[in-house]
Amino acid sequence: MHKFTLILVFFVQFLKLNASICNELGYIKSELLFLKPFQDGLQCNCRPVEIVDVETVEGIIDSTIKENDRDPKYNWDFGFRLGGGYFVPCSNWQVEAFYTHFDSTANIIKNPDGWLKWKLNLNILDLSAKYLFHVHCFDIGVYTSLRFADIDQKTHFESVTSVKRITAADGQESTTLQIRNKKARQQSPMIGPLLGTSIVWKACENFGFCADISIGSLYGRFKIKEKSIDNYSNANYLTRKKRPFSCCQAVVDSTLGAYITTKVCKFNVAFFLGWEQHRYFNFNAINTGDFCFDGINFSATVHF
Repeated sequence: MHKFTLILVFFVQFLKLNASICNELGYIKSELLFLKPFQDGLQCNCRPVEIVDVETVEGIIDSTIKENDRDPKYNWDFGFRLGGGYFVPCSNWQVEAFYTHFDSTANIIKNPDGWLKWKLNLNILDLSAKYLFHVHCFDIGVYTSLRFADIDQKTHFESVTSVKRITAADGQESTTLQIRNKKARQQSPMIGPLLGTSIVWKACENFGFCADISIGSLYGRFKIKEKSIDNYSNANYLTRKKRPFSCCQAVVDSTLGAYITTKVCKFNVAFFLGWEQHRYFNFNAINTGDFCFDGINFSATVHF
């Protein structure tokens, strides 16, 4: 009987501890983002590619390839995230909706031997349901989200290739110069679930630290369009490709930072400054590689 009483008291205290504040309806939040993207597989030859084919007397061709690949210079750009949440009255549940927009570019400075331009347009909508509970000075949330993502990227580059052929039998040499100009576009509308957790540590009454991490899998119907023009010394070739396909992409998001709270016109306002990272695995379908973007997040949240 004594053990049962202790369990009952503990359960009641747990319910009291985890009851949300009933006098708050929700909040609105605006975030200013300063991010830098990166994508594997966007390397471009900043110097001519040299290919030397040596044909031996036995008819075997020995090829030597010399190239100098270089990653483009990715730019820091501003983006934004807008949304809000609603607290289910007198419960531990809340629902959230956030929209994220980010545009960015990258390039390799144009020169006679090769150049590259890359442009990104990213739009994400997240709809979430979160369960909150308290442990000592920590507020912990476990949530699931449905993400709608539309990531559109365009690539335009030009490269030079020099092919030198040497015949050992008669000592003849011939050189062919190839200039390739290529445009490619990858449209990636995706949808899928995410699971995550958030932790808020209240270091004192008006100051604390926040951490958030989530993982998910997005299903997408990718559309790849490519157009390349190969100019040789004796001929020109135009190639067009369309490659629609479906796939699933793994996604990881994380955020870490600090916040302060204050009163503004009778409203509780929280200011947050932190660092966030996002990675989409095997996202580059034009070549191959991951896509990620990370940077600074400054936000203001108004509770009402």
